[in-house]
Formats: sequence, C-alpha cells, structure tokens
Amino acid sequence: MRVQYRLAILILTIISLLPGTVVNAQHLIFKTYTVEDGLVSNPIRRIYQDGKGFMWIGTWEGLSKYDGNKFTNFNTANGLSHNMVNDIYESADGKLYLAENNGTVDVLQEDVMLKNEAFRNVIVNKFRILQDHRVFAATDSSGIYEIKNGKLVKTVQAFPDSTFNDLTILNDSLLIGGSRGSLYILNRRLGLSSVIHQPIVVVTNKIYRDFTNRVWVGTNKGLKLVSELHKNNASPFLLWYQPHLIFLY
Repeated sequence: MRVQYRLAILILTIISLLPGTVVNAQHLIFKTYTVEDGLVSNPIRRIYQDGKGFMWIGTWEGLSKYDGNKFTNFNTANGLSHNMVNDIYESADGKLYLAENNGTVDVLQEDVMLKNEAFRNVIVNKFRILQDHRVFAATDSSGIYEIKNGKLVKTVQAFPDSTFNDLTILNDSLLIGGSRGSLYILNRRLGLSSVIHQPIVVVTNKIYRDFTNRVWVGTNKGLKLVSELHKNNASPFLLWYQPHLIFLY
C-alpha cells in the first residue's frame, strides 16, 4: 500500500502537460500532494490522463481530478456508486468510464455523472484499448469482457471464469495475467495461443509495454521481463530483472 501511494505521488509531481502548468526544462520541482492539498485520499490505485490533459486519480476512497492547480473530488456523497476506483478509460466521445470495486461502472462527462451503474455485477480491474479501437476489460472471476455499443459483452473465450488484473498487446495477440500464476497469450478472438509458465503463487499485478516494445510484468514476487519472440515461433518466457533502482519510501 505505502509503495503504491509513494510511486503514484511521484508520478503526479513530474507531469508537465496539464493546463495551467509551467515547466522549466532546467529545473525539476517536486511536490507531494496529499489530502491536505485537496486529494480525496492518499492510497492511490490508478492515474489516468484524459484527452484534454487533465489527470484523474482513482483511490480507495473516491476519484480526484487535477487541473494543474486544484483537485475536484468525486465519491459516493456526490455521484459515485462506490468509492474504490479500479480503473478509468475515455471513450471516443469524451465519456469517462469508471470501474469500481463493487462491480459497477459509472459514466462521467464534463464533471457530470451521466449514468450510475452503466454496467453492474462484473468487477473490472483493467480496461485496455486495442489498436483497432476495441475495448477489453480484465475482470475478477469473469475472464475478459468487451465494451460494444455501450454494453459490456462476454464472448466465448479460453478462461471465462478466471481473474485477470491486466492485459496488453503482444504483437498481434493479447498477453493477460492475474492470480493463477502463468500468463496467457490469446489471439484476438480470445482463444489460447501460448502460455508463459509461472508458479501458481505468482500474482501478476501489472503488465507494461515500453516504447521499445519490451514487455514488463510486475508481480508479487518482483519485476520480470518477457523475452522476445523467437523466429522459430518458440514461446516467450519470463526473465528475472533486477536493475539498480532507487525506490522512494
């Protein structure tokens, strides 16, 4: 919990694309934001930047919007169905979909709640927009869903009852991982293509693809790097990665 909070705050301090912010390329100014500065809650689960440059911070106790100067907060007292926000994504028409940990998804636009419980009874952990603009959702105990025409749709898939915490694009496939140890490579129809084996005690919390197309996997057992696909089509595997990093606590 503490590490998640500190890292989130560090990311907040270096964002330079917000309306109203002034950045000096020669000097970095670090500031810590807490509830005393207007943040709705200190423990942070998700940070998302929308198409207008505003930062949205999903926490255990509500949602905060940061405009570069101040926070605007949302919780159950002023519109949210549940205070714990798992993830956020913005649709093409500017609507924000807020996945909450009680199994509901609310829809917000221009700081106005358009619809409470647009989706319900499915706990969404992570949204992912694909290159073809399809939107998938990794869920608790319900596999992968897709958002189609404003509805949450579940199609035939390899692991319909599994818990997945994150997913990302891996070449022309999807790499997904969660609480069952191994990671799975799925085709675009959600059929199983390959498995990256891990012990069942390993929980995948985050999958990140960097600008060089390397795929990093954050787990409860440390940080791992997915090996590159080989020319003979052999399955990728996980490498332990132990860089020299300085963590702030």
